Amino acid sequence: MVFGFSWVLKALVERAGLQAIDEIVPTLLHTLEDNKTFDTVLMRLKVVALTFTLALLFLLYYLLWVEITRFVKFQKDGYAKIWVMPRYGDADSILWFEVQPHWTFYRLNYFEDDNEVVVRGCSHGKPSYQA
Repeated sequence: MVFGFSWVLKALVERAGLQAIDEIVPTLLHTLEDNKTFDTVLMRLKVVALTFTLALLFLLYYLLWVEITRFVKFQKDGYAKIWVMPRYGDADSILWFEVQPHWTFYRLNYFEDDNEVVVRGCSHGKPSYQA
């Protein structure tokens, strides 16, 4: 995906001063690293998902737990951020928004309505799946 959408990620390369595209994701994760969130017994992963629409690039930034009893655990008391950039924007056009933790149905719920960006998520108190 990084190579397929490298033209969209050009702003990240310019911002970070990177020469190789394969350094974007590790550098981005390192940039987003926050020591106060690294407090779990096993480890905590930051999941970065890029979603492309006709006009905007969205970056979803969630905290997930990794446990032996289940692969991924939803952290309802954590935090989430959404990163929005116009498709042909530059590094200065990136905007971060903090949102409440929620389940996101990936591509289907991100769109533009005139000059408004609509992001739909589904809030759920406790996941019903078991390990």
